[in-house]
Amino acid sequence: LVIGIGAVGSMVARTLVKCGCKTLSLCDFDLKKPENVCRSEYSFLNGVCDKVYELADMLSEESPHVNINVITEELEYKLKLTIRDEQSIINLSEELSEYDLIFDCTTDDDTMMILEGLKLSNTIVNLSITNYAKELVCGFSPNISNFVKTAFGTILSNASTDLYEPTGCWSPTFKASYNDIASMVQYAMKHIHSMINGDEERSNFILRDSESGLKI
Repeated sequence: LVIGIGAVGSMVARTLVKCGCKTLSLCDFDLKKPENVCRSEYSFLNGVCDKVYELADMLSEESPHVNINVITEELEYKLKLTIRDEQSIINLSEELSEYDLIFDCTTDDDTMMILEGLKLSNTIVNLSITNYAKELVCGFSPNISNFVKTAFGTILSNASTDLYEPTGCWSPTFKASYNDIASMVQYAMKHIHSMINGDEERSNFILRDSESGLKI
């Protein structure tokens, strides 16, 4: 399950399919608009449409073997609304437990904390990027919230006063090109795959763009 299929999430989803993932769910309630195209895995040709449907169609063209499920409901809001109701928490936990992996690419602190609080048995991977794509932060459950908050609060110098405010987006976003984001996402996904496969020790990490290249 990939929650949030903007710049980072759409690249994660496409990489999973390209690498052989056969069952994938995409969750996002947002529309794809022209200003989303330059940094994400979307096309101008389809005009304004639901991100989940366009990305699902594109990924189905990439692989004849993938089965894609689209979730258009606002899962982020559903998480926040049901967290105080015990039965809703149980139902949501059962629903989300069906997935082997959950990639949270929403960059939403509340979603991150609630997902982690559900104490699911599967693996949650949280991915976020700082302004200008200087760093990518990757957190694995069950220790996501503390790590991500510490990273953005005390370790990284994320200049939130210098954000890009494109027309049509819900909120300001970081300044970075497709190449900036894609190079970091691909490097991170390589190590995430190795960690989940057991070839590397599974641990939270910060990927930094330095003068000598990308370094964890």
